[in-house]
Amino acid sequence: TDRITVVVESSSSSYIGGSSRRRDRAVVTKQGTVRLSPSSIPPHQILQKLPPLLSEARIRYQQIQPQQQKLRRLQKKTQEVLGLQRAVKIQRGNGTSSGSGSPAYLDDAIGALTRLISSAPRYQPYLAGMSVSIIARGQFCHIGDDGSIMIPCDWEE
Repeated sequence: TDRITVVVESSSSSYIGGSSRRRDRAVVTKQGTVRLSPSSIPPHQILQKLPPLLSEARIRYQQIQPQQQKLRRLQKKTQEVLGLQRAVKIQRGNGTSSGSGSPAYLDDAIGALTRLISSAPRYQPYLAGMSVSIIARGQFCHIGDDGSIMIPCDWEE
């Protein structure tokens, strides 16, 4: 069975543009996560909102699983081919790890790792023993706070 993540956001995150208008709503993200906001929704209302959302969440979750599995295989292969210290991290624009990014971002990360693997003979001497993170597009290659090499997902050789 698939595990579906349900996130109940705090009431402080439910403000729109600084106004005090509340968003008492429940949504399913592209990744198949159910998000409920704010947390002040009474428990019986949460239980009423969940059943229709869970089936939609399961469908979305299952739709991105092939991409996520491909990404995990490429992460492992990149680590082996380049001799990296640890598996390649995939990060979103805000710097948080993304185990379940949006489908478009998964495609970007898959493309970045595929290019790294095909360029392995050129970069392996420089990356062996290092840690690498794939970050959001439009950024520059740089050294992260943890010492890992940060490579944007839209990098080109």
